Amino acid sequence: MSAEVRTHRQNDARATAPSRIPDGRLVTIGVVILGCGALALQTVFSAREALLFLLGGALGIVLLHASFGFSASWRRFIFVGESKGIRAQMLMLALASAAFLPVLAEGSFLGQRVVGAVAPFGLSVAVGALLFGLGMQWAGGCASGTLYVLGGGSTRMIATLIFFMVGSLLGSAHLPWWLEHGPTLGSLSLGGILGWVPALLVQLLAFA
Repeated sequence: MSAEVRTHRQNDARATAPSRIPDGRLVTIGVVILGCGALALQTVFSAREALLFLLGGALGIVLLHASFGFSASWRRFIFVGESKGIRAQMLMLALASAAFLPVLAEGSFLGQRVVGAVAPFGLSVAVGALLFGLGMQWAGGCASGTLYVLGGGSTRMIATLIFFMVGSLLGSAHLPWWLEHGPTLGSLSLGGILGWVPALLVQLLAFA
């Protein structure tokens, strides 16, 4: 194994793994916080918000123990040639498409109206993608990676989270300007262009 490959693997391990494994006391504190948060949401709002809060906590636990990060998987593929993380992402996207496209085609789920988040594709997306890519390279992780590393007890990602929030706030403030200026291809949806069944088949083929 070359020194360059070893260096990239070591960097990825530091970027994706929490600095320590929480002990029993921290696990107890986490469970209490989740329970109290869910109880408060149910009291103030409804059981739906409480369940969503618990679901978010469960997803965080899964990401933490899987040491799974989206950007780290692509970085390992580019520098080391390891595609396991990307294949896991493609599988998740395939399952999500198979589950959600029929729901979007129906237009409702469990009595709730469901619509797709379709937005114009143009200059704003290109600039935003470039800034996001630069940011997560410098930070050593994307949004999910930052959250699960921080949730695992590592405080080195606090600065990344703070500036992630600041950037999101600034982006939301001047988003209308970006949507009004620059070239755009308009809002594109495979489901709207091809129909939901052909669109699902195209996506599954791409993921495969």
